[in-house]
Amino acid sequence: MSDAKGYEECWDLATEATARPVEVNGLEAAVSRLAPRALSTHDLPSVRAEISAARQEMQNGIDRIIDQVEALLRDQDACATPALTMARCTAILEACAFQDLTGQRLSKVSTLIDDLEPRLADLADQSRLEEAVAPETAESHRRREMMLNGPALRGPEVTQAVIDDLFG
Repeated sequence: MSDAKGYEECWDLATEATARPVEVNGLEAAVSRLAPRALSTHDLPSVRAEISAARQEMQNGIDRIIDQVEALLRDQDACATPALTMARCTAILEACAFQDLTGQRLSKVSTLIDDLEPRLADLADQSRLEEAVAPETAESHRRREMMLNGPALRGPEVTQAVIDDLFG
């Protein structure tokens, strides 16, 4: 091996060795910006608590509305007075306050997700690792199967004509 070739190979190795810490430093910075400890100890538990509280507020509000409607129906059968009917309707409107509280809680969840998304993208960009597909657990498979015919998100409307064209 000539000295020039040996020098060139040494230079390549040295360049690779010095470039690697830059990549590692970038990855460490991305992980740091992700703040995994804060996510696992504060942010994600907070999101779970907000979602749980939103569910409970919705359930309580709906239960109160149903109770009042049932009472209205019973009172109507017993020839309720207009004042009693008005009181029941007012109680129904007051029970609808859960919608505002639920919206506030879900806004907090959306904000956290909006903050988390670019940090995860930054981590993925810095890592340059091939993404592994996490194996599906039995529980996640069961939930996915249950939701196949579940509620859909609103999106662009697709006409039957467009569907027919696709399968044309």
